[in-house]
Amino acid sequence: MTQTLTIECAAGAVPVRVLRRANARRLRLVADPVRREFRLTLPPRATLGTARAFLDDHHGWIAERAQPSRADALRARLRDPLPG
Repeated sequence: MTQTLTIECAAGAVPVRVLRRANARRLRLVADPVRREFRLTLPPRATLGTARAFLDDHHGWIAERAQPSRADALRARLRDPLPG
């Protein structure tokens, strides 16, 4: 079952998909730049409270990676139509 937790940072509300995996042994946080998402994998017995505390502990790491990159800004400018 997939759930989503939200972290507030300078980039705004950042959703984090929470996945439970039977073979997971520890919590694992991944920033996927291709899908532009964050995923937190939990072992079967970990609670959502544990997940929230883990995300709070890694708030700075998430905020740093959630900031739009220069490449994102360039892509946005290229998508905008030219004036005139």
